[in-house]
Amino acid sequence: GSHRCEIWAPVQAPDFARELACDITGLPREAINVHTTYLGGGFGRRALVDYVGEAVEIAAQLGDVPVQVTWTREDDLQNDYYRGATTHRLSGVVDDQGDLRAWEHRLAAPVISGNFMGVWIASMLPQWVPESANGRLTDLALWVQRKFFGPFQAWEGAATVPYAVPNIRVTVSEIPSFLRIGIWRSVGHSYNAFAVECFIDELAEAAAQDPADFRANLLADKPRHLAVLDELRARSAWGRPAPGRYQGMALHECFESVIGQVAEVSVSAAGAITVHKVFCVVDCGLAINPDIVSAQMESGIVFGLSAALYGELSFADGKVADSNFHDHPILRLKDMPEIETHIVQSGDRPTGVGEAATPAIAPAVANAIHAATGQRLRRLPLRLNRADG
Repeated sequence: GSHRCEIWAPVQAPDFARELACDITGLPREAINVHTTYLGGGFGRRALVDYVGEAVEIAAQLGDVPVQVTWTREDDLQNDYYRGATTHRLSGVVDDQGDLRAWEHRLAAPVISGNFMGVWIASMLPQWVPESANGRLTDLALWVQRKFFGPFQAWEGAATVPYAVPNIRVTVSEIPSFLRIGIWRSVGHSYNAFAVECFIDELAEAAAQDPADFRANLLADKPRHLAVLDELRARSAWGRPAPGRYQGMALHECFESVIGQVAEVSVSAAGAITVHKVFCVVDCGLAINPDIVSAQMESGIVFGLSAALYGELSFADGKVADSNFHDHPILRLKDMPEIETHIVQSGDRPTGVGEAATPAIAPAVANAIHAATGQRLRRLPLRLNRADG
């Protein structure tokens, strides 16, 4: 009884769960058995296993009885590992011929690995290594990361801009976070695609070119991107939206897949944003199960759109004030756009689909809002009629 620990939990990192249970119970690893259940959606949150620790702490006190711990939605919203806040400054030069000559992207982001570096290192070391040595190794690893890599996830999707530009500089600075921050679906891509793909539209406007044409001219040596863009233009009837609707586009590569999206949007006189339809084209190599690819495109778009329209936390008295869907809304069925997904036929090896559709939706919608209103929204969530820096 008391010499074993059996855990059933929806975790993305079973070895982290086991390591935490070792710390709490003092049992050796071989006495701890982690059964990984279906996650019901992990998205990076379930790589951090604080909730497993609660169940193990209680079980260790009660002895040989089964214990189940379930968080309420209020507990969940107020005790999360949140998406890190970032800030971006972009500048570019378009010459008299409308060619992009220079690109600078300066961004500041927090380091997310501080929250799990300790348990990650401990789970990889033999169990006889004392905790003090674990702690010193963790400190060393975090120092190395900060000194040489900074917030390394913040480079994703910023350092790999696909557009041909002769002069480019991307720099990342670390900023502290007063919140526990963690991994959010698509990680660094989620904010960098928003910055990059909105900015490329601004440059297209400066060059007096259509956003699709402007991109195409800069992707001559990127056949996969160009093929996705061409397919997207055809599928979305780019430049010919339904009356009263406006289009915005975004193109982003992440997890080795290239995804293009066009959002068809209308804006009411009061500034309410409605996303009617999303066209999505994906090149993910060989699509082994096209139904799963389409489902993941839809899932990633809903996830990203929910955040783009509503994803905001409020604070009071040093803690999260939001508690449930009444004050922290997510996308509802009635607001769900129609999504049309097209998979590019490819014989290449399969690439990622689980997170890859999330980054492009916020910039696609923001670019459509600009087409509708002339306003450039440079902050998330997207809100019209407010002073926007």
